[in-house]
Amino acid sequence: KFWADTVKVFAPFAWYTAEAARLENSEKSLTFAARLFLDNLVEENDSQLKQWEAFQAKELFERSLKLNPYNDSSKIGLGEVYIYGGIAMPMEGIKLIKEVATKDSTNIYAQMSLGRASLASGQTEKAIEHFKKVVSLQSDNIEAVFRIAETAEQMGNKKEAVEWYTKLLPLI
Repeated sequence: KFWADTVKVFAPFAWYTAEAARLENSEKSLTFAARLFLDNLVEENDSQLKQWEAFQAKELFERSLKLNPYNDSSKIGLGEVYIYGGIAMPMEGIKLIKEVATKDSTNIYAQMSLGRASLASGQTEKAIEHFKKVVSLQSDNIEAVFRIAETAEQMGNKKEAVEWYTKLLPLI
């Protein structure tokens, strides 16, 4: 925790957290460490660091899935690593996430992941479908409502954008 709290340097903090998770070898600790890497790699600009983080997250999610192959969150996380990490074809990641979404169409995490991936690939209509599915299941999901509003605005649909931004105000 010294690296995160005192020095405020992500890489050594995440590395030591991952090593502790590997030693403990519990699904919970492995998934936690994998998420640390995944959350950071999405915003990482340095391509070499991003790739290192992606490989770390991939290995940790895979270990977690060996302990529990039915952990949908780890499958989705691994899928996101493939999509955003640049270490595999993005469609491999989409396939993993769609597997979860097909099994359980009410899985918010899967629907949000598919929506974000659709936006990243320029498939705005698909993205809006996924985000609207999330809102139908969880009407107070701020990110889903915001992404619908923002996407509608970017598509030039001002009336729909205003409607969704208006729905967002009480949630903030």
